[in-house]
Order: sequence, then structure tokens, then C-alpha cells
Amino acid sequence: MVAPAGALPIPDSRNPQDILERVQFLIQINSATLKARLRTKNLMNGGEAGLKALLGERIKLTSDMVPAINLMDSGLRRLGQKIGRMPDLRIMPSGHKDSERARKSAEKRERIVTAYDLGDNRDEQMPQLGRWVPGYGYAAFVIRERMDANGFPYPSAELRDPFNVYPGTWGVNSQPEDMAVITQVPHRTLARLYPKHSAAIMEGARSAVDSASGGLLLANTTTKSWSNQSGNGLQVAEYFDRDGTWVVLPEKQLVVDFVPNPLRSGPRFVLIKRFVFDQLIGQYDQIVGLMAMMAKLNVLSVIALEDAVFTETNVMGEMESGQYSKGRNSINFLTPGTNVDKPIGQIPFQMFQQIDRIERHLRIGASYPVQDDGANPANTAATGRGIERLDFNPSLEISEYQLAIGKGIQRVDDKLLEWDETLYKNQEKPLSGHIKGAPFNESYIPTRDINGNHNTRRIYGVMAGWDEPQKIVTGLQLMQGEVIDVETMQENLDGLENLTLIRERIRRKKAEDAMFEALLVDAQNQDPTARALLAEVINNQGKDFESVLKKYLTPDEPELSPEEEAFLQAQGGLGGPGGGDPAQVQGPPPDVTTVLSQLRQGGGLGGGVQTVGQL
Repeated sequence: MVAPAGALPIPDSRNPQDILERVQFLIQINSATLKARLRTKNLMNGGEAGLKALLGERIKLTSDMVPAINLMDSGLRRLGQKIGRMPDLRIMPSGHKDSERARKSAEKRERIVTAYDLGDNRDEQMPQLGRWVPGYGYAAFVIRERMDANGFPYPSAELRDPFNVYPGTWGVNSQPEDMAVITQVPHRTLARLYPKHSAAIMEGARSAVDSASGGLLLANTTTKSWSNQSGNGLQVAEYFDRDGTWVVLPEKQLVVDFVPNPLRSGPRFVLIKRFVFDQLIGQYDQIVGLMAMMAKLNVLSVIALEDAVFTETNVMGEMESGQYSKGRNSINFLTPGTNVDKPIGQIPFQMFQQIDRIERHLRIGASYPVQDDGANPANTAATGRGIERLDFNPSLEISEYQLAIGKGIQRVDDKLLEWDETLYKNQEKPLSGHIKGAPFNESYIPTRDINGNHNTRRIYGVMAGWDEPQKIVTGLQLMQGEVIDVETMQENLDGLENLTLIRERIRRKKAEDAMFEALLVDAQNQDPTARALLAEVINNQGKDFESVLKKYLTPDEPELSPEEEAFLQAQGGLGGPGGGDPAQVQGPPPDVTTVLSQLRQGGGLGGGVQTVGQL
């Protein structure tokens, strides 16, 4: 296990026996939910283990033979698609003054946190988080170090499988003070990681079984591989608390490593849990019995249908043709007086009603409405109210999950910023990524650019959890009602990249359309310049449309002769009939009284104007 800079030896106050006892205590307090976690895992994964979890160990069917859909898996998938979305990042300027410097600092921290998300593939973690939080009831992030391709260190939030996570007692802020993660690691992998304890680790190991190199390399920053799937090897416990992380081998009663915790804010992990009464349970723990009953009734109904189709034929008498033959084209010869009876097995319709009733209970318990499958919950006419019923979804429950996940990601951001500033201080590191489609590429120094500001905000937009058609229809209505603007609408639509470029193209297109409409109006008014430019557009087939608009916006001014320029200068910039530059005229034009006072006896007027008659 690679320790961060400034690693300390194992504290004397925490001996291996104390750590082992605490890990055992965490396993014990989570034992009540461990069975539910295992059952949920088997049901969601399906297969023979899922059928045994429903119908018992003696079941002989396979997963593709059960005539019932897995409503738990289907409901979790629909719910995960709604809540497994990335919340928007907002970082406000720090301090009480909203200065330009504070805004630039907040924008720099926003780019830093965005780079964290890109480095950890947070957008790919969110759909998995959307399955684990409702399914298991919680999910866990572990803060650690990662290296980029150039060897620069960055903080990282690693998403752990909740099935192997054993949290401590939950506090009022929904964050326990310690946590244990239990995994199975092959002997040879552990011996290679911790050579000082290789003799104790390999004692009693079966080399034929543990020769595989797989296994979870605990918090190793250089190499990683998948968790051991075979179940062979030693049980390894990672114990996290405020002091640091202990790597413990419970079977060997041995602590093999210790890494101190550099964070002052608490342990280097973040747990996200769903809101429950007082037990840490998943959303589907209460409906397993309903799933089992529904599966049994569906199996019985199929058996009854098969028996009704292939019923036995009772022949009372003698046959002349020997063996009784079956089939559409079969012919049997019977002696006179022989009676043939084919009993009909009727399936009680109450069985199908009971299946429908169980499905309704299942959907209520799982918060999985039929509208998610595109079905109408009632015989509603195609009116406005009917469309509203079709678009209904359990928005309040989704809002609760989004609140828990958003607050959890905020805690992750805070710890990542603190980790970066504490461990890497004045180290200058490259920073690259994109925000709302706009790329950025720069560098940052944690001490200067973070400067103790570790708070972020993660919020879900008004359209979070909606599908794309609903976003478009409802979003256009919100824009028309002036509830949101175009930028908010664009930010909430998936697939729009580089919004800055998109907005620039929209503005450019609007300006071009307005200028072309003005050009058409001038051409219709017999303006020779506009008609010539319009003919140029037609002759060039629109290939040089931008240059034509530039000529229209900035027409060439006629050149003045030397006599005209001298005349304009003599008149102080006042243009005559030949036209001067209006921008050269100083002050407002003279009023009528002033003009009349300048009239001469001969009818002349200053400025090159003459009267046409004597008053």
C-alpha cells in the first residue's frame, strides 16, 4: 500500500488487537442487514441464485424459465436512470465582497473540481450510484491519490461496492466516524504487496489455488486489478477512522500497514445513504415476499394452462383399433357403447386477479409506477388530465434521492479540495477539461488557488430526472412563461456540447437574417447599391454571403475633390447639398431664426444656400 507524503508509523495507542476488535464490532452491527444485502444482490443479478432467494433451495428452474418479470430489477433500473444523473456544480465567490478577483477565484476552483470529476469519470459513477443507494441503502467513496499520465498527483474519490462496506454508527449528519471494507485477496498478491509479512501470509496457503494474480490491490496508486472473484485467499479488512487507514488480516491477527489521514475535516471516506426510519435498509427489502408469491402464482398458472391443453382422455369401453392414438389426424375405432370423456380443467379467474393485486402491491412497495413503462394507470380519456396522469412520476421520492446524492457529492468535493491543498501545497500542476462544452487548459497551485475554500454546491436542475421529450415540451412552456431562460434550457438538455459556440452561432444567424431582410427591403425600394449586392448574392449562389453583408453594413464612402474638401473646411464642417460628413458637424443645427438673420440683401445665405425669392 502506497502511503501519502509524510506517512507515520502505526500509532502506539492503537494496537492490532484494538483494530481487530473494532472491525469485528462493525461486522456484528451490520450483520442484520448483511442477509438482506445478499438477498438483494442475488435477486438483482438474477440466475439460479436469484430464483433460490425467491422460491427456495430446491427450485430446479433457471432464470430464463420463470414466467414472471423481475419487477425489482426493472424498477431499480428505471429509478436509477432518474437519480443517477450528475448534479450541477456551483461555486460562489468567497467572502462578503463580490469583487472581480473573488469571482475569478471561484471560477478557477470550479474548473479544479470539474477536472476532479473528469479524472474520476464521475459521470460513469453516477448511474452505478443510482443503483446502489436504493438497492443497498447506501454507497461509499474513499478519498485517495491517483497519478495522471505525466506523473502529477491528484486527489481521487473511489467508489466502493457497498456489499463489502461495513459502516459504523450513523450520526446526526448521516456520516459515521469509522468504516471497514472486507475483501478477499489471494495469498500471493498479499505477499507481494507486503513482503515484510510474506512468511505469515503464505503460511498454510494452497499454491495451486492461489496462484492467480487477481485481487484488489488495496489503495495502490501504481497498479490495480479486479476484486478476487474466486473467493480464495485471505480476508483483508481496511479500517478507516480519523487517524488513518489500517490494513488488517483478521485470520492472521495481523496489521500489515497503516496510512495516516491527512484530512482535518474527518475520515477520508464519504457515505451516501437513503433516508430511512432507523434501520439501514434498501428500498426493496420489504417486497421480497411479494416477489416470491408472484413468481409462484405465475408458475402455477402456466402449469395449469399446460394441463388444460394436454388433458388426459378417458375411454370407457373397448377399442377395435388397439392402441388409442392422439393428434389432429388420428382415427380410433371403438366398439358400440364405448364412451370417450376428456375432462376440462378450468383455471379459476381469481388466480389472475390475485396476480394483478400482487403486482399493484409490488409497485406500491417499490415506488415503481406503471407510467414508467408507458402504461396508463386508469381508463383515462385523451384529455389534458389524462396526459397529466401519463406524465406522472414519483417526483418527491426522486427529490429525496437527489438531495442525499447531491449532499454526498458536495462532501466528496470538500475532501478532495482539502486533500489537494494539504498534500500538494505549492506544487504547480496542469489543469484541463471542459465546462458546459467549453474547453480549458491551464495550471494551478493548490495553496494559491484553493486557499482554504473547500465549500462547493451540487444542485439538480428543474429538469433533473425528466426524459428528453418531457424536457423539450415542458422546457418550452417554462421559457414561454418566463420561468427559465434559453441558457438554462440548453444546460439541461443532454448531448449539447460547447454551449458557448452554439450561442454564438445562434446570434450570428439572427444577425445575418436581420441584415438580409434589410437588404431585401432596400432592393425593393430601388436602391441601386442594394440591388447590385442582391444580384451578387444570386450570381455567387450564396457562397460569399458574408462579404456581401459586410459591404452592405459598411458601404464605401464617395471620395471628395480637393475643392469640396476646402469648401467644407471653410464652412466649419457644415455639409451642403453635395454632402459632408455629418459626424464633423459640431453641435445641433441652427434654428429658423438664426438662418433668417443670416439672409443677405442679395438673397444669399451663408453655407452655400441661396434664397429663391425676396420677402
